[in-house]
Amino acid sequence: MGERKVLDYIRHFAPSFMFAAAAAPPCVAAAMTALEVFQEEQWRMETLRQNFTYMRDELRGMGFELGHTQTAVIPIYIRQDLRTLMIWRDLLEVYGIYTNPFISPGVPPKSAMLRTSYMATHAREHLDRGLEAFRAVGKKYGVIS
Repeated sequence: MGERKVLDYIRHFAPSFMFAAAAAPPCVAAAMTALEVFQEEQWRMETLRQNFTYMRDELRGMGFELGHTQTAVIPIYIRQDLRTLMIWRDLLEVYGIYTNPFISPGVPPKSAMLRTSYMATHAREHLDRGLEAFRAVGKKYGVIS
């Protein structure tokens, strides 16, 4: 218990709550194995490129602000912290779609976003279901028209 301003400050600036920089050995081993699979199964890269290009183009076509992304990690800028969290919650609870919300102070003010990630193993049906969910929440919260 304590004053709200003090608790918020501690939550956002205490060293124990900051991002860790060191990778855990199991994570490094998993990443190395993933690179080996990528080298052996090169179809994955082309399918991944097709999937994230499709999502980027469709989301942008709906009116979402994505920035200049060229990778399978696509940020969707919402710009408002509370609205970002509300959309994140709806995507997860209503549609079963997981995204990573980034709000201040983790990002600069007015840079709040949802970070989405795509895989080569996503089928077009998965992507289309995601697009339907993004369209619904985007309209519900006035991010797109």
